[in-house]
Formats: sequence, C-alpha cells, structure tokens
Amino acid sequence: MSGRAPAHQATPGPLIGSPLAVAATLLMALLSLTSAELGSGGTVFVSHLALAPLFIASIAERHRIGPLGAFATGLVVDVLTLAPLGVCTAGYLAFHVIAARESAVMRDVPLVVRWLFFIPLAGAVATLHIAAMVLVAEVEPLDLEVGISIAASVLSYPALSCLSELFARRRVAAQKPLKG
Repeated sequence: MSGRAPAHQATPGPLIGSPLAVAATLLMALLSLTSAELGSGGTVFVSHLALAPLFIASIAERHRIGPLGAFATGLVVDVLTLAPLGVCTAGYLAFHVIAARESAVMRDVPLVVRWLFFIPLAGAVATLHIAAMVLVAEVEPLDLEVGISIAASVLSYPALSCLSELFARRRVAAQKPLKG
C-alpha cells in the first residue's frame, strides 16, 4: 500500500482563500442585507446570496476560499443581522467544508447537478438562520418572507455560476495566442 491519497480527493485548499473569492462572498453578504432592508421594511430575514460565491469558491480550482474566509463571511452576516454569534458562522463554515470536500467531483459535473447539490445545503443554512432569528426576535415570520429568502438563496447560484463561467471563458480566450 502506498501512502498516496486516492485520485478523486481534492488537494487541501487555502486557509483564508484568494482575495477575489473572499471579497466576492463578503460583497454578496452585504448585498443580501441591503436587499432585505429595502424589500420588506427592516425584516430580519435575509437572502443568503453569499452562499453562491462561497460554493463556487469552495469547489473552484483557481480562486478558492478557505475555511477562515467562510467563517468571516458567516460572522459578517451574524453581526449585521444581529443574529446570535455563531449561527451563520457555523452554517457557512459547515457549508464550505461539505462543498470543499466534494470539490473535485462537483467542478466536473453539469451546472444542474451542482445546483441540485447546492439546494439542500443552502436551504439548510437559510432555515437555520431563519429559525435563530425567529427565536431571537420573537416574531412569527411571514410565509412570503421565508419563501423569498430561501428562493433567492437557491436561485442565486445558477445565475452567479453562469456569470462566473462566462468570465472564466473570456479570460481563457484572452490568454490564447491569435493564429496568424
């Protein structure tokens, strides 16, 4: 027996991650909070748009995010939504660990399959956050707010993934030498 890891296992990612990946997740976290405040008059329910770039950066080869980047993004959401510290932090970190563990498999499958993997993970994080906010705020969430929050979280991935792949293709095309 050799001491080598199986070929299907991904190489360990960075601890923090690429600045681009961390910036994208933090930007989407802030956008989530802004859209929640504009949408329903100061509701505590948030669309977890940061999960899409977090997932993309967790399975990426080039611009990866590390566990500290995922932790920081969750902490930002916790602080800005006044959630109990650790709710989104733990959810985002667990989300990242699961996605990063499957990164080698996930990056090679079609978008629809990646999305089907993303949906239950994002739904679990959003549901955990909503449950914590209901307990803290002691208010009943409106079904519409909860539905919009979870739907926005789930639908953000295919849109952002398509944009990410478009930019990656443009970058590759720009690097190819012109044939004369």
